[in-house]
Amino acid sequence: MIDFVGIVFAILIIVGGVIGYMRAGSVVSLYAGVIFGLAIGAGAWCNSLQEPIPYVQLVVLSLLIIVMMIRFYKTRAFMPPGMILLLSLCVMVWTVFIYGDYLSLISGTNDKPILVNGTINVANDNRKLE
Repeated sequence: MIDFVGIVFAILIIVGGVIGYMRAGSVVSLYAGVIFGLAIGAGAWCNSLQEPIPYVQLVVLSLLIIVMMIRFYKTRAFMPPGMILLLSLCVMVWTVFIYGDYLSLISGTNDKPILVNGTINVANDNRKLE
């Protein structure tokens, strides 16, 4: 399954950094937009693997949320820090909801059945299915 939400959000962050550079001449916006966009894109790629790894995207989104919270607190401007903050929170909730089965903190220990010699041994249970 391809993580379209992560890919679209990564593109949005990169475009936002470029727009910030073009409008205000902010090199920091350009670098931050490109770096965070590529990192979120890498997280979306990790989520698109056969066995998704959502930790990459969650760590990058957490960092982006922290940066945008600080910017929003300093400027009190909704655009762009408030908007990016809200969108980052939405993407984070979506990522946890969709890929929650691959997060060990949410799903607990390995609850998946293990195939052994044609039978399925369920973790913490000695019964065998035939």
